[in-house]
Parts: sequence; C-alpha cells; structure tokens
Amino acid sequence: MGAGSLGSLYAAWSADAGHDVTIVGRPAHVEAVNRAGLTVRDRSGAIRTVAMRGVERAEEAPDADVVVIASKGHDTASLLEAYGGTPSGAWSIQNGARQSEPVVARFGSAAVGCSSMVGATLTSPGVVTHTFEGATYIGSLPNSAPQSLVAVVSSLSDDAHVVVRDDIDAVLWSKAVLATGAMGMSILLRLPYHHVFVEPDARACFYD
Repeated sequence: MGAGSLGSLYAAWSADAGHDVTIVGRPAHVEAVNRAGLTVRDRSGAIRTVAMRGVERAEEAPDADVVVIASKGHDTASLLEAYGGTPSGAWSIQNGARQSEPVVARFGSAAVGCSSMVGATLTSPGVVTHTFEGATYIGSLPNSAPQSLVAVVSSLSDDAHVVVRDDIDAVLWSKAVLATGAMGMSILLRLPYHHVFVEPDARACFYD
C-alpha cells in the first residue's frame, strides 16, 4: 500500500518469491503496471519485467496474507482505514522510528517491525530502479504473533537480504539517527539521497 519507489521494489521481490501481488499506487503508475507489468532496473543495469496487479484505492485491494505499508506518512491513516483485509503479517518499510505504531493499531498481533536499508527510485510510471543495496531488518514487536514474523519473512525473495533481529526497536532508532545525518548531507550537497552513500567524496563528508 503506497507503492512508490521502495514499495514497488519490494512488490517485485514478493512476486519473485512466487506470490500474487497487488500494489496500491498513484493512477499513472497503476495504469502502467496493469498494462505492461512493473519494469525493474537492478544495480548492474539489467532490466526485467515483473507481473502484478495495481489498484488506485486501498478499498479495492484484495484480502492479502501479507500487507506492506510503503506510503508517505501523511497517507498512512487513510490507507489503513480504507483497507478491509485481515492479513497474517503486516509491516512498514517507511522511515521513522515509530512507523510500526499505526500498523499495530490497525492489525494487532499481525504487525511486525521492519527497518529497510534499501534504496530505490521510481524512474517513471511503471519503472523502478534499485539504487542502493542493503539489508531488510525484521523483528517481532511486543505483541507480534510468532506466525506473523514467519509470514513476513517468507513473503520476500533472497534479493531483499532479510535479517531477523530480536532488537528491532534499536535497529529502527539507529536508522533514524543515521538518516538525520545522511538526509542533511543530501540537502547540503544537492544530491539524490542514495548518492550520499555511493559517491566516495559524499560518503567521506557523511562519515565526518
């Protein structure tokens, strides 16, 4: 739900794992995906097409086994309110140390914690580029059901580099601290965010 850049990449990884995937996204992106599939450009430049379905509104999405929240924060509440499904696992790949709270409020014990270190850019409607390779950290929250964590981990292909942690709250806060410096560098250097990590001079500034 909220399939922009990162959400679309994770949708592809879920389809790669053999699952039927529906994205909830903006009209132009949904139209392109329904017409020709999602085009994925990996970090080596290789291009492939992944089949999936797109809808424009959360209420149109089917009852899914696993739900991923990938929207901007201000859209989260309306998406969760509109969606009528009862998944076995639900998780957020949004930025923010407390991004799991609305997922817990909506889905209860199905919610698990996640901190994604992956980078992606929606190049154009229907086309996503994988810009930065990192791990996807997953872990149980205090109220998570054990089967929810299993459902989420099994929903992704190996390309997501899933790492299960028993201290997911600490991982979320660590990412928030890191992002404060990295996003600041992105603004000061006027570079796309992932360039702070992949360009040597920018990375050196970030380390300093």
